[in-house]
Amino acid sequence: MEERVHLGHIEERVNRPGLPQPGEPEQEREPDDREQGRVEPGPHGPGRRSTLPPSRHPVSIAGCRGDASRLLLRRRSFLYWGVTIAERVRAVEAEVEAACARAGRKRPAVTLVAVSKTRTADEVAAAARAGINDFGENRVQEAAAKIPQMREFLPRLRWHLVGHLQTNKVRPALELFDIIHSVDSPRLARELQARAEAADRRLEVLVEVNTSGEESKFGVEPGLVPALVDEVTACDRLDLNGLMTIGPGWAVTDPEASRPCFRLLRELRDDARARTGLPLPHLSMGMSSDFIIGIEEGATIIRVGTALFGPRP
Repeated sequence: MEERVHLGHIEERVNRPGLPQPGEPEQEREPDDREQGRVEPGPHGPGRRSTLPPSRHPVSIAGCRGDASRLLLRRRSFLYWGVTIAERVRAVEAEVEAACARAGRKRPAVTLVAVSKTRTADEVAAAARAGINDFGENRVQEAAAKIPQMREFLPRLRWHLVGHLQTNKVRPALELFDIIHSVDSPRLARELQARAEAADRRLEVLVEVNTSGEESKFGVEPGLVPALVDEVTACDRLDLNGLMTIGPGWAVTDPEASRPCFRLLRELRDDARARTGLPLPHLSMGMSSDFIIGIEEGATIIRVGTALFGPRP
């Protein structure tokens, strides 16, 4: 059966084979190579109160450690998440809620950001109709062609820059995004400050930390976090609300590998909070392959792309 959904001039057409709905018991079978997609690697990728819900309590992960990897690896088949975007959103939401319950957290403590890089306006609209309010983009140039179009029809959406930001792209980034996750140098912080002051606006930011030690990853080294936090907090147009990181590349097949990275980020945030007295409510960590681990380790923002939108064409 073909389903058509309209939003202004945006139309989604989806073919619905007779597959089990998310939440039904899955069949015990090995997914074939076509169904086994490779989950995308991560993006590279005191001020006003954040508009995202913070997590204010320590996280209990007793009994969670084995479950997270088992669940994520068992669900590597994209058909598990559903056929349509709406089905995938429901399935991912169910996993987020279950992970929060296992960790002794409430569901509103975690914001689900749908990473929509390379996705069309139709796909973004479908995810928004399914209840997603926060979307993430990796590249300023791609976002410039997408976000204004979406704001015309869906002004309620909140846009996150989750990829690396070059200093020469700061000006358009300020015009497009509500929050930038990837402040990774004093130079970038100063440029954001200057542009925000010129535009007479405030900007919510997170400091990106390279917790895996991989040379291919962006982010400040853990030992340099205090200095960068001080640099950002000295910028009166920037509202520093926490830290962001990406798990190691091999977490795609071993989600548990992200746990030490996420735990380190939480410890760095806690240290910065104690040292500065700032609330720093947010930890942005966890993607399609490891968001359950992220939730167990205290993530308040998870960045999920492939599990929501399916593999890229």
